Amino acid sequence: MGLSAGSWSRLFSLPMTFKLVSVSDMKGVLLTGVYIAFTVLTVCFKEELIFRYLFLSQILNMVTGTPKVKILKSVLLTAFLFALWHLQNFTYQPVLGTIMQATAAFAMGMAFAIICLYTGTIWITVIMHSIFDLFMVDNVSNQSPFSVEPSAFTIEFILITTAIQIVVVLLAIYLVKTASFEQTIRENRLARQPHFALD
Repeated sequence: MGLSAGSWSRLFSLPMTFKLVSVSDMKGVLLTGVYIAFTVLTVCFKEELIFRYLFLSQILNMVTGTPKVKILKSVLLTAFLFALWHLQNFTYQPVLGTIMQATAAFAMGMAFAIICLYTGTIWITVIMHSIFDLFMVDNVSNQSPFSVEPSAFTIEFILITTAIQIVVVLLAIYLVKTASFEQTIRENRLARQPHFALD
């Protein structure tokens, strides 16, 4: 789910031309390290902090219903906000590429939210988000699949993986036992209530 369409096609093509980074000297190693740290901190960690920690915990406290209904509402709302966030890329990406990015972000937002609710932490999704963003850029053209007009293959790939992610999340909500989700909900609710010491 986490690799871009271009990465998947390179992965399955022969001979395999996939490479992580091309480094010829210490300056290249340093620049690569700075790029990775900058991407992880300013994009991946920031977005997970905003959408899967701040928004998800607040929305979880506001929605009503059974635990499964609360989970579904929280997941859908935060995924929708995450998709909207990516629409700001209209300023420098093609319109169709940005719509495809927002579509992928909606499904990825659902998957990340359900992982956070199940595990009670954002660190797993920070790592997953980092892997996705760092591998998404094509090393040959130095472009993401969204910064150029998407091909028919890219559109199909994004729509199929989006549908798969949505189905997997809905199955997780309705088939997985809710004990772990309920524990996250309880701890989230307790975290916002003040505790007073009685003397």
